[in-house]
Amino acid sequence: MGRPRVAVLGALVLGAGCLAVAGCGTSAPTATGPATATGPATVTTPATIRVSSPVFATGGPIPVRYTCQGADISPPLRWTPVPSTTKELALLMIDLNAPGGTFTHWVLAGIPPAARGMAAGRVPRGAVAGRNGFGKIGYGGPCPPAGKPHNYVIDLTALPKRLKLSPGFASGVLAGERPVAAGVLRGTYSRG
Repeated sequence: MGRPRVAVLGALVLGAGCLAVAGCGTSAPTATGPATATGPATVTTPATIRVSSPVFATGGPIPVRYTCQGADISPPLRWTPVPSTTKELALLMIDLNAPGGTFTHWVLAGIPPAARGMAAGRVPRGAVAGRNGFGKIGYGGPCPPAGKPHNYVIDLTALPKRLKLSPGFASGVLAGERPVAAGVLRGTYSRG
């Protein structure tokens, strides 16, 4: 199946999601400061958001319903509370094994900090969907070529400022945003 390829900046366009941050899994951010004569500057490590889905286990197979072979709707998600300094949440779902490199399946911004998840096929009020690798706004489920399973990452970040993005924004605009908290849910999918 032919589909447009979208290059993602770095491992994740969010720039500082759990995959891109050494030590992800800490429960609170560390202090940031300049280098001193007695040692190097400390690096801020985002707090951890625990992201899960009631329809697949972390690292497990994503059910067909949430793929191009099924209803092609976004899976339900849940997450733990975020730090009080959060102004909005952003979400990115990518395929790490796409033939042309990483492929964006879903990108959202403007998710309210009070949200604790979303139902299947729905997004929280106020959320804004960006353009996915299929060239469409919103969710486009896993749709790998037949063969080996592909690995998917859903990265959720808590941001300290409001981005005020418009529908159809490019996922690259999230690059460089420094989160106050981040979490990852991994899944797999294989077309037989």
